[in-house]
Amino acid sequence: MNTDPFSLAGERLRAKRLELQLSLNTAKRRTKIPLHYLQALEEGDAAPFPAELYRRAFLAEYADFLGVENPCPLPAPAPLPAPQPAEPAKEEKPKEQHRKPLFLTDAVPFQQETLPLETRQSAARIALALGALSLFLSVWTWRNCSASRQNWTGTFQTMLRTDRIYENFFISHLSAETTSGTWARIDADGETLYEGYLPPGARKRWSAAKNFMVKLSEPASARFLLDNRPIPDSVFKASAPVNIPVTFSGFTQNQ
Repeated sequence: MNTDPFSLAGERLRAKRLELQLSLNTAKRRTKIPLHYLQALEEGDAAPFPAELYRRAFLAEYADFLGVENPCPLPAPAPLPAPQPAEPAKEEKPKEQHRKPLFLTDAVPFQQETLPLETRQSAARIALALGALSLFLSVWTWRNCSASRQNWTGTFQTMLRTDRIYENFFISHLSAETTSGTWARIDADGETLYEGYLPPGARKRWSAAKNFMVKLSEPASARFLLDNRPIPDSVFKASAPVNIPVTFSGFTQNQ
């Protein structure tokens, strides 16, 4: 007769499983216990388990799942040792103090400390160099400003002796727009600004301070404006250039 409690428990577990019509795979899925552990529990085999504690734990879980009383319960945990009384705190001894106070007889207050001689000499040299540089920059700036002021004054006086300022402030503009192709020559203030062929639809503009000299091969093919004021077409002739002064107020003469 088998008297091993684990074997008897295994037979009871197998009989209960068969009574419930459960397979080992179903028990494995529901209990999450590996299949070879379930087989060992029902056969009473202790070889697959690493220790008896694991065997008892899986047996208790399997028996609880099938509703069978566990004949091999887990051993009760060992009682905890009684707490020992705490030792009374030791009183700390006060630290020994110096019997005699210490005095720093050679200490000098911070306000009375003086810089070393080398440091004072270096600071004096730096201050002297900065002073000399500042004086040089002041003299250089004063001389250059004086020279610039003299040059500007001389230039302004030279400009006043000529009509350059007058010319620069009184500039006129001559505009031309062609309806058909024509040859043209435009002189302004004694200089030739344009000489060549003007195609149909061309738009040109020139500037002058005194007068314009205009000569066209086809006078009727171009329309001229002086400072946005139209010049009559009858003014232009193909035989000679036309003098247009910049103070135009209604052109009435041909040259």
